[in-house]
Amino acid sequence: MRGAPLFKSALVATNNPSHARMDKENLLSVGCPSINIYSKGKEAFAFFRQKPVDIILCDWFLNDMAGPQFVRALRMRKEGRNVPVIMVTSENRRKKVLDAISSGCTGYILRPYSK
Repeated sequence: MRGAPLFKSALVATNNPSHARMDKENLLSVGCPSINIYSKGKEAFAFFRQKPVDIILCDWFLNDMAGPQFVRALRMRKEGRNVPVIMVTSENRRKKVLDAISSGCTGYILRPYSK
């Protein structure tokens, strides 16, 4: 018998449809029933303000801003301070990793990754 899902709702923010598909598949594989995908940080942020989620997977590249900028904006709001935000990106340079961590992301996963 399968237990409760790890996450009931998730938000994926990336401008890359292949990354969005992979992230969605992985969230579905851990039982997450509600996954919302946005390519623009402003749209993802507006959605989150209306309907907070249990976890956010954020790529470095969004259509209107960089991932760390999105994370910083999220962390400035009370409802965005405690949600786990995982930066999932192909950016592996030390400066990029440090920028993401200093923006307030909870974790950092390098692409490509597998289940």
